[in-house]
Amino acid sequence: MNAEQLEIDCDSAGRVIIQAPHAAKGVAVASSLLPSGSPRIDLRSAASGAAIELDNIVLKRRFKTTAILQLVDLLKSGIPAVEQRTSPSFLITPTVIVMDRVVRSKKPGARLEDVIKNLESIAAELEGVASQPQQIQQTDPERIKKLRSDCLDISRFAASLRRPASNKPRNNSRS
Repeated sequence: MNAEQLEIDCDSAGRVIIQAPHAAKGVAVASSLLPSGSPRIDLRSAASGAAIELDNIVLKRRFKTTAILQLVDLLKSGIPAVEQRTSPSFLITPTVIVMDRVVRSKKPGARLEDVIKNLESIAAELEGVASQPQQIQQTDPERIKKLRSDCLDISRFAASLRRPASNKPRNNSRS
């Protein structure tokens, strides 16, 4: 890609934003900025936000489900299609890796099929709670507590996947 194919802009702080004009919305290079209208949310943040919302539902504080629905979307987008499940390379997605850790922390002998079934099940249960939070809170609060625990596990294991800070050798000639 040459310079004519890139858009170069500056934000209010004077940082340079370099973006491909036809790139997906929210993708930026060289400033770690997210120029899209709505901020991108990662699995860790969505799962912890969903756990908070589920806790609020259990405690009858609020019945807001925005983060729960964001987590459902992220989980569903990480589920490999049925025809892709025979190829191991399609099964190695960040969502499947996180869910593998969640499932194996509770059931060490779990197979990959169990992990994907659990992923689909959690996404469906979260979607059900998000669609009728007040009703499920009244009829099955233990289900919400279990989902909250699952969300905390997802958040914890997703946080452990983050890349560590760079271990570049320090330049000893500089003070």
